[in-house]
Amino acid sequence: MGSNPIVYTGCLDALTRRFRSRMGRGEALLWSELKGRRLRGYRFERKRRVDRYVVDFYCKELHLAVDVIGSDAAWQGRCDDEERTIRLGLCGVTFLPFCEEEILHNLEGVLVKIRQSIRYLPWR
Repeated sequence: MGSNPIVYTGCLDALTRRFRSRMGRGEALLWSELKGRRLRGYRFERKRRVDRYVVDFYCKELHLAVDVIGSDAAWQGRCDDEERTIRLGLCGVTFLPFCEEEILHNLEGVLVKIRQSIRYLPWR
């Protein structure tokens, strides 16, 4: 017996709202650079549901998801999560994960990587 997609979607929406109330330091720092169309004039949303996942930041116009990974252990686990990356790719979404430490210690480098990714997106 399969799960009810309506219930699943409702739970994911509730979880997304709950996540919006909490932000780590790296996530808050990156959000300060993405909000208000500060990055090349593109609108990013925070804690957005894409397919069956919740991503930290999402630009609908670019089909670009950016995620902040908290610890080195979590980073390794998320990098190995090929299903998430593949599934988002099949939905036409480019997925960029960043370690929180990288954001805290090299924010400009992270922004350069995001800008470079935007430059090479096919629907830009």
